[in-house]
Amino acid sequence: MLTSTPAPRHTGPRPATHWFAESTDRPTYSEPTSDWPSPSKTSHRRSYNRRTALIVALVAILIAVAGCAVLAFDRGLPWATDTDGGDLPSNTTAHSTGLAGIDNLEPGLLEALQQATTDAEAQYGVTLNVNSGWRSEAYQQELLDDAVKEYGSIEEASRWVAPATTSSHVSGSAVDIGPVDSAQWLEDNGAAYGLCRTYANEGWHFEHFPEAATQGCPEMYADSSHDPRL
Repeated sequence: MLTSTPAPRHTGPRPATHWFAESTDRPTYSEPTSDWPSPSKTSHRRSYNRRTALIVALVAILIAVAGCAVLAFDRGLPWATDTDGGDLPSNTTAHSTGLAGIDNLEPGLLEALQQATTDAEAQYGVTLNVNSGWRSEAYQQELLDDAVKEYGSIEEASRWVAPATTSSHVSGSAVDIGPVDSAQWLEDNGAAYGLCRTYANEGWHFEHFPEAATQGCPEMYADSSHDPRL
């Protein structure tokens, strides 16, 4: 009888079959592609974004400051820092009694301005804001000092701000009116109330001339430095 001889069993070490065994078929791996930002690039981008945000914020602040400057020139300061010295908050009118800058105006000027304010609002929808009225000598001197710094000389500053000893604001005989459209309305219609623009370079400065109701307003001075009354 023929018998088969079993194959000899392998008793040596088994060949390696793990996934990390050396093989030409094992997968290979590469470095991340450029589609993935490196840490250095991400850090740079974040830094750039922060700088951009900072620049935008600074521009916004500058725009806000400029807006406040325009508001102060056109409508008066939105706050009053020295109401006892004559500083007035925004939206002050001749009817805003209880403020030194209004209450210390000459009675004739205040009465005429109150009547003009009432008529302008009722008949034309125009609001006459008083940006500045009576001022103390100390406040007027402060404004003059600031003007000297801004314009560089007392001669140039005097074209815009009168000395405290002669200023019509200190005497309570002048008001500054805003905004621009309201000042223009008062220039066009103020003579009927005895209210006249006084200086060619200051479209906002008005004084009381009772005779203007029948004789018209007097000729304007070029600026306050040409005013012989000062």
